[in-house]
Amino acid sequence: MKIKDNDIDRFISEPDDSLNLFLFTGTDYGLSCTRFNNIIRSFKIDLNDPFNCSKLEQKDLEKNSTVLLDDALTISFNQKSRIIILKLYGDKLPTNIINSIKILLKHFPIENTKIFILAQSLSSSSSLVKLISEDKNSAVISSYQKSGRKIQDEITSILLKENVKITNDALNLLSLSLGDDHLNSIKKLESILSFIYPEKIISYNDVEKYINDSSLIEIDNLVFSVFSGNKIGTIKNIDVLYLSGFNSIEILKAVIKWSLNIKTACDICNSGKTIEQAIQASTPYIFWKIKPKFEQSIKLCKNMDFSKIIDRLLILENKLKFLHNVDNALLSYSLLGITNLINRND
Repeated sequence: MKIKDNDIDRFISEPDDSLNLFLFTGTDYGLSCTRFNNIIRSFKIDLNDPFNCSKLEQKDLEKNSTVLLDDALTISFNQKSRIIILKLYGDKLPTNIINSIKILLKHFPIENTKIFILAQSLSSSSSLVKLISEDKNSAVISSYQKSGRKIQDEITSILLKENVKITNDALNLLSLSLGDDHLNSIKKLESILSFIYPEKIISYNDVEKYINDSSLIEIDNLVFSVFSGNKIGTIKNIDVLYLSGFNSIEILKAVIKWSLNIKTACDICNSGKTIEQAIQASTPYIFWKIKPKFEQSIKLCKNMDFSKIIDRLLILENKLKFLHNVDNALLSYSLLGITNLINRND
């Protein structure tokens, strides 16, 4: 069955425990992710329990069309239920993926088993959406871009929780500047709250200045995810920047600039100066919310050979200029490599 838009929030908070399968789809992948995480919390599911929870990717089904059914029917001796998380990518799914889910649906209902499918870029006209929506033991939760009025209502609601007001002209401008992706929009709202802190009213000038400066803040968040060894934060911040329209060269240039600043700060710190003195000498004008992340990066990186990291980034910049078709993947892979390097050094 397909859950109606007006019923989705209620359904997520009080999901039907008798259902076997939940498909999260639609063009707003960020909102799908948020709703997916919320229903996991509603069911009180521990995704880190390897005996209770199985995580599958699209490639797993492509290799073996029965793996989904096999997992759904497998409950370990000391567990009462079985949870399966499946992630799919792309609007045009291979035939064996569809067949794999058809095989699964024929065995429903399956007692004590729940399958959660998070599908990226899957349209409402997809054969998979139609297949699952017609099954009485399954639910389809679709997430699509919102109207301007609804976006403004959500902005006002979020700001109200933070005890922050916004002028009407600022609200109009801010709603226009937010992207179509839910997670990206939430991230931008969090950034503007930091941007105006400690003020409690957002004006038109605040939004205008934030729009001009927000790119710097977003890239800074990525940089310090990398140089604090935060792998999950690095992945999320890369996604936010790509969704915001940044290209790989823009992102890399900012990472190189910050790498030079961190190297300078580490050199100063290793010469006997305090971290505070190192920050003042290397980056005297720094956004207040970034400063603790800068301090952490210095602590983690002060014994590393930053010259090699910077050389690697400069070589990467030349590669990106010629490999346009894989530049995003290459940048992501390289930044995650540095993140792992920081973790090993910690």
